[in-house]
Amino acid sequence: MTTLELAALNSKEEVARELLKHGAEVESGDEDCWTLLESAVLNGRVEVVRELLKHGAELESADKDERTPLESAALNGHVQDVRELLKHGAEVESADKDVWTPLESAASNGHVEVVRELLKHGAELESADKDERTPLESAALNGHLEVVRELLNHSAVVESADKDAWTPLKSAALNGHVEIVREMLNHGAEVERADKDERTPLESAALNGHVEVFRELLQHGAEVESADKDGWTPLESAT
Repeated sequence: MTTLELAALNSKEEVARELLKHGAEVESGDEDCWTLLESAVLNGRVEVVRELLKHGAELESADKDERTPLESAALNGHVQDVRELLKHGAEVESADKDVWTPLESAASNGHVEVVRELLKHGAELESADKDERTPLESAALNGHLEVVRELLNHSAVVESADKDAWTPLKSAALNGHVEIVREMLNHGAEVERADKDERTPLESAALNGHVEVFRELLQHGAEVESADKDGWTPLESAT
């Protein structure tokens, strides 16, 4: 790790500026292929990011996980860094080795302001990761209600399904996120949509003891006698 990278990582703007003025290499990286720009965005200090960009830092340099500075900023919720990188032309659809885009990273971690910024710059709502999970499902799975609402307001597909045929409704029901379940149902989510094991959202809620979700699904007409591929009903799953 170079002196300049240490300055970038620790948000020492004046030190970074002085080193750059004296010819420090702006594209030096450590053993994990973290560049100075990536180090700077991790701490969310936009002044250092601006200084590095002014000296020609490569926007799309990726680390060993193929993660760009934009995705790192999005993942950590640093909206000012995200804005600065986008202003300089960062690729909004860059994807890492797991095919996570900046939007997926922000949605999965509940960073609604970053999500708004990325959508404003044309981020693809239905970009799916290696498990075919969309940003909407990631937000639903992790209980990020405001992100779910933002994505739905931008017309995210309610019935998107991952490789296991899990929908956002199923993901929210499984983890007991009742407000998200309501939001999905209000946007027309199919209450009987089953996963690859023929398990409905109702059975998923029953299996994990999420009584509020269970009640909400029943109020929207969920079938209490639905059975999965092993013949288990929601009642059997609950007991």
